[in-house]
Amino acid sequence: MPDNLHWVGTWTAAPAPAEAGAISNQTVRMNPRVSIGGDRVRVRVSNAYGTRPLLVGAAWLGLRDKGPAVVPDSHKKLTFGGAESATIAAGAFIVSDPVAFELPPLADVAVSVYLPGELSVSSGITGRYARQTNYISPPGNFANSVVMPVGSITGDWLFVSGVDVLASPETGAVVALGDSLTDANISTMDAFCRWPDQLARRLQARPRGRPTAVMNQGLGGNRILHDIRGDSGLRRFDRDVLAQPGVTHVIVMLGTNDLRNRWAKPEEEVNAEQMIAGMKQLAVRAHTRGIKI
Repeated sequence: MPDNLHWVGTWTAAPAPAEAGAISNQTVRMNPRVSIGGDRVRVRVSNAYGTRPLLVGAAWLGLRDKGPAVVPDSHKKLTFGGAESATIAAGAFIVSDPVAFELPPLADVAVSVYLPGELSVSSGITGRYARQTNYISPPGNFANSVVMPVGSITGDWLFVSGVDVLASPETGAVVALGDSLTDANISTMDAFCRWPDQLARRLQARPRGRPTAVMNQGLGGNRILHDIRGDSGLRRFDRDVLAQPGVTHVIVMLGTNDLRNRWAKPEEEVNAEQMIAGMKQLAVRAHTRGIKI
């Protein structure tokens, strides 16, 4: 592997406390669409909002076919430090070992994760709504199934928080940090019409220029200054922006929900000066890492 290559995030889902129901000895199959392609891939699995360790029994990656199916010849086993299973501490995430995988730009992939334990809502399930059809199996390990049996359908991203590719030195990435206007909780289901999706398509369509990935780190309801349905923009900036592999630029689209204060909490009323100060803090932290904002 050439020394000058580096990892770049080609797809992300910002972790948040999921509203999904309990999971009991089941397999989840998530179907993200990546931005840039590559030939070596790794996957991130998050237990950011778990209150106890999360056991991953198996994980597989493939190109998505239709519904819960993957393209058979593309299906690859994922390992973690050489092992097929892994335990993720509460509040942490894990990165899979790199796998040789021919990933085209703007491809739909299927990431399957078998979760052998009992996961109740009270134990903390990490995810966010997706506006994307994803699948949960009946009880059992179906991670390596080409056509996974479906126990239920979910519109959430569950546990899978990122897909990275090994890319050329000049490849960069834009992180979109925002609220529901970025997360697109009212976007057309399964249509990939979020503005970060459209930005990724436009960047791919350029005849020349620096290869650039797009990572959508929007969270519905998110605010700059106060937590709601996950951490505030200020609190999650390090994890969701600065820690993303290959990030060179960030677009911040936050503030509507600060002004709205939907839950009418007097202690969370804000003024323009406070919001501007918060935005300036994001800019300072980005510039410290050499990231344009």
